Amino acid sequence: MPMSLAYPIWTGIGAVGSVIIGVVLFGDKLSPLTWIFVALLLISIIGIKISSGN
Repeated sequence: MPMSLAYPIWTGIGAVGSVIIGVVLFGDKLSPLTWIFVALLLISIIGIKISSGN
C-alpha cells in the first residue's frame, strides 16, 4: 500500500480508536453530533481503502 494511502488510513483508525477508548474506559460523554463525525471518519477510511484498489 502506498504511503500516501497508508498514513491517512492508520491515522484515522488511531483517531477513532482513541475516541472509543475514551468512551469505554474513561466514561467520556460525546454529543450525537460528535458520533456523527466519528461515523463519517470511519466511512471516509473505508472509502479511501476501497477506492485505492489495493
